[in-house]
Amino acid sequence: MSSPQDRRYFYVGAAVLALVLALVLVGFLLLALRTAVVVAVVVALIMLHVLLRHTPLGRAMRAVADNAPLAAVRGIERDMIAGVTWAISGALTAIAAVLAGLDRAIDPLIGWNYQISIFAAAILGGLGSPVGAVAGALLIGVAEEASALVIPTNYRQAVSFAVILILLLFRANGLFGQKAIRK
Repeated sequence: MSSPQDRRYFYVGAAVLALVLALVLVGFLLLALRTAVVVAVVVALIMLHVLLRHTPLGRAMRAVADNAPLAAVRGIERDMIAGVTWAISGALTAIAAVLAGLDRAIDPLIGWNYQISIFAAAILGGLGSPVGAVAGALLIGVAEEASALVIPTNYRQAVSFAVILILLLFRANGLFGQKAIRK
């Protein structure tokens, strides 16, 4: 027969084991969630790259972006291309909102928290470069998180402003941006 003390050790041991399993499962769930976010971003980036670089629609979008009157002369419908571009932007924004909602609590102002950082990432990566925007976002994210070691976390947005300022002073085209051709 087991004594009451043995049963108490068994219950305490079972509770500790359940707690460890719960932490491992929650940790795995968080890791799986972040992995799913990274995979979704990479898949969306690859799809966008293929669309922009290897399809007639992407060629038409780039033509309208470079020189809309010339694209119209070549027979590209600017209004249709603009509508498709807005639809693709809306779909990518919806994906970003869902992915952000998986990481944070959803509220009506959730996008305002990211606005300056996203703008800084787009400028840092180079406007017109989706790969540059993702690289810029990674750099801005690391810079904002590392700044917590030096400044209070309430001032993380100041790091994004500083990056925008420094980048516009020294490299206005961003890291992956190309210089515009002047005629």
